[in-house]
Amino acid sequence: MSLFKAIGLICIFLFLMTASAVANAGQPNTVSFELLGGDYLTVDVILQDSIQDRWLLDTGAGVQIVSQALFDQLDMVPAGHFTAFRMTGERFDVELFGLRSLQVAGYRKENVLVALWPVLDSMGISGIVSLKFFEDRALTIDFVDNSLTVETATSVERIAGNGTVVPIETQRYRDSGLDIFAVFKLGDSFKAEFEIDTGSGRRLWIDSRFLSKLAIDTTSDTVTKKPTDTGSWYITYLDRVSLWDSPSISTDSVRAIFRDNLIYDGVIGIGFWTDRAITIDIPNHRMIVR
Repeated sequence: MSLFKAIGLICIFLFLMTASAVANAGQPNTVSFELLGGDYLTVDVILQDSIQDRWLLDTGAGVQIVSQALFDQLDMVPAGHFTAFRMTGERFDVELFGLRSLQVAGYRKENVLVALWPVLDSMGISGIVSLKFFEDRALTIDFVDNSLTVETATSVERIAGNGTVVPIETQRYRDSGLDIFAVFKLGDSFKAEFEIDTGSGRRLWIDSRFLSKLAIDTTSDTVTKKPTDTGSWYITYLDRVSLWDSPSISTDSVRAIFRDNLIYDGVIGIGFWTDRAITIDIPNHRMIVR
């Protein structure tokens, strides 16, 4: 074989390989998720291109988190300190590290910031992936067929044409963490901004100041009061909760936990999205509901 012919074949091979890689990169990728205990999303991940694991997908976590046991298996470098606050205002201090690579649903990123939190070891959880990982790509969570899809620019526009578009707000913690919020309607008229948090299971948490606004009698037999170290809980049912901009997307007879001292209006878990699919499109500040 002549040198020129060999070079030509190599060039064709490299072109085809590059074209294939570009084509694959341009396709949405779908994987299944499982519900741990029926309430918490878990998905397969690949760390450092070699370690396979199963993590929680927690849209309210803010940052990626790993347990001590998993941390000891990884090759990471210190990347600073991170302070956030739980929904009840407790301070959350962790050390940050740089993870060489993380892949979720075929979507791979390098130099991913993760927080070390040894508390996960006692919970039997090795890691948590947050929305910070998907800040550059739209993510579909389909609760009908229990699937997770990392979308492309083309596929997300197709979804937007077939779904209900809802605006979202993002809260960023410098360049380390990210949470999202949407506006909901309680009853017939009260507006509340809830954090979208799959890590809350099926719960709906609402700050207790809404009790009076909704004219809920905390002494009624329909309200259960539960004292805790961080304030009282009042558990009852709301007639309806809906999206403020799209009231047809609603759920009736919603179990709600009113809690003292929340730093948000409320936090909504996966219960509201049962039998629905949501596409969280952070680059375009929207959520698409189907």
